[in-house]
Amino acid sequence: MRKRNSIVFKLFESEEEYVQQLFILVSCFLRPFRMIASSKKPLIRHEDVNSIFLNV
Repeated sequence: MRKRNSIVFKLFESEEEYVQQLFILVSCFLRPFRMIASSKKPLIRHEDVNSIFLNV
C-alpha cells in the first residue's frame, strides 16, 4: 500500500510540474507570438505560430 501511495504521489507531482511548465510555455511564448502575429507588421504569421505550438 505504501509503495502504491508513493507512486501515485510521484505521478501527481510530475503532472503538477507538467501543468506549470505548460503555463510558462503559453504565457512566455505562445501568447507573445500570437500578439506579434496580430500586429500591423508581423514578424511571424499565425500559421507559423500554430505550426510551432501545434499540440499546446
